[in-house]
Amino acid sequence: MSSMTESAQSTVHSWITAICAWTQDVVGSKWSLYSGVWPTDYTKPAIMWRVTGIDVRVLGLSSYEIEQRLTATVLADDPIEQNAAVLQLLVELGAAVKIPLQAAERRFLTISEPKGNLNANVNTTGTTEGQITVTCTRRTGRRPVEEISLMQFVNYKSNMR
Repeated sequence: MSSMTESAQSTVHSWITAICAWTQDVVGSKWSLYSGVWPTDYTKPAIMWRVTGIDVRVLGLSSYEIEQRLTATVLADDPIEQNAAVLQLLVELGAAVKIPLQAAERRFLTISEPKGNLNANVNTTGTTEGQITVTCTRRTGRRPVEEISLMQFVNYKSNMR
């Protein structure tokens, strides 16, 4: 596996870990939290967060903004409990400006555009649809992926006479 892929997976994993920890604080220890995929032995009530999109924008010579769209699927045996958890998370996401990525190092994810869909097709068969979608962003001064090699030479032949 290339280091660029490992770096991207590390960034994705740390963001999912951060939002899962934040979610656990909001909904409490009664809920099981999963990242990326449903395990075969998941227990309800449960919430699974996954990344459904990533964008990187160049802001300047050495500044980048990484944006990830995260989607949560909420499952409970009781539909009222399930919808209550979705609404609680949406309210808390709307109120949260940032959630800690690495609080000790003062690194946070900026939260924007939380959206809910109580009618989403909630199943564990691998669909990307979930009841909650939120955009998280983070600015960084280093490249989020490794640099590619520079050109070795340029051939130029002028046709002007």
